[in-house]
Amino acid sequence: MTKIFGHLAGFAAMFAAISIFSGCSRTIIEPSAAFTSIVSAYSGGTLEEGSTVRIVFAAERRGEIRTDGVFRFSPPLKGQAVQTAPDEIAFIPEKGSMKPGKIYTCKVNLARAIGVKDPMLKKFVFGFLAAPRRASLIGGDVLIKNDTLPAAITGKVLLSCSATEEEVGRMIRVNEKHDSI
Repeated sequence: MTKIFGHLAGFAAMFAAISIFSGCSRTIIEPSAAFTSIVSAYSGGTLEEGSTVRIVFAAERRGEIRTDGVFRFSPPLKGQAVQTAPDEIAFIPEKGSMKPGKIYTCKVNLARAIGVKDPMLKKFVFGFLAAPRRASLIGGDVLIKNDTLPAAITGKVLLSCSATEEEVGRMIRVNEKHDSI
């Protein structure tokens, strides 16, 4: 019986550690208000892993917007820049390139993309957080048959990002040898 409660305590400690370590405070760069006449929207704040980073311009552009060499990320991201609408460009990261919990700085070369001449407005810089992976277990029971293992833990696993049932199953492990989950 104490072995089962040890497993539950380990399980709770694991989720507490996930919450603590993924909640570190860092600063996300906000762009200057001076860019409102050029950029009407952008993908800032918190993005799910692998999300497209978008820049919407304040006015439709005639012809193509240049996309080659326009986006720069720190830390680096691999992916492809494309024009998605007459007034929008986007960066589509390669699968697995964007790391959960990382803060990224994006520099968009507006001089190259749309020919901005003003030296103060040539580079549009902003930041975003790739959403940290978080999980919690709620509303569950522990079912113990005959005071022996295996015990069954039931409930709902809530995640901060999408995952298949198979991926969730791989997240949860029981390690009887070390008396923890």
